[in-house]
Amino acid sequence: MSSKASSSSSKPVDDVEKLLSREATAFQRELEVERILKAFKLNPYEILDLNESVTADEIKKKYRQLSLFIHPDKTPHARAPDAFDLLKKAESELSDQKKRDELDAVIKQARILLLRGLQLPTTTEDDDDKLRELNPPWKEQLRAKTKELLIDEELRRRKAIKMNLANEGLEAKKKEEEIAAKKRKAEDDANWEANREQRFSVKTTGLILVISISLWRSVILILRCFLFVHTRLVVFFKFYMYICNIHFNWKPLQKEEPYNERV
Repeated sequence: MSSKASSSSSKPVDDVEKLLSREATAFQRELEVERILKAFKLNPYEILDLNESVTADEIKKKYRQLSLFIHPDKTPHARAPDAFDLLKKAESELSDQKKRDELDAVIKQARILLLRGLQLPTTTEDDDDKLRELNPPWKEQLRAKTKELLIDEELRRRKAIKMNLANEGLEAKKKEEEIAAKKRKAEDDANWEANREQRFSVKTTGLILVISISLWRSVILILRCFLFVHTRLVVFFKFYMYICNIHFNWKPLQKEEPYNERV
């Protein structure tokens, strides 16, 4: 009887413990989701909660653990899918050796800048006693400096992309203008050919008009020259007659009287 009573009393305790364990696990999952969502998105190490000295196998192992732990099917958190996507992206970037080398170079630069600011050798290790005494802690300062450099790098990258897009837009606009200019030229050539006869008739009419005006001007000029010469000849002749009358005493011929008057 006593064994049955003890077994019956232990079952509720086990159920409570399992329930508490599930609730604690669910709470931990939600906390992990919140941590991932609050992590700096440009630093995959921070998202996966790793340091830069980990190996590729350790990165994959950590990713599998976290992805299973916060999987949307197991986590009631509303933004669990977003956290899961961030994990996947972080693991992908760290698996790309080129991207990881670029990230490690930024972290190294942040470390050097901090150590120089503290007037410490750039070869100082993270577990050095001088770094342990820092406030805020060394890792926190390093993470903040890395974040600052990564933001600057991201801004430069976006600016470069924006400039490239602007240049591509200018090139596309230039090509469109060239195409439009060629189209206009083709239309003008077509209109030129279509109006050839009309232009020829207009040109012919204009040419005839110009020639007519030129001929009339020439005739008028000839007449004016003739009148000018005639006027000068008349004056010259009158002057000549006047001189002759003075020097030679010429007289004008008298009219003969009629025969009847002489008789």
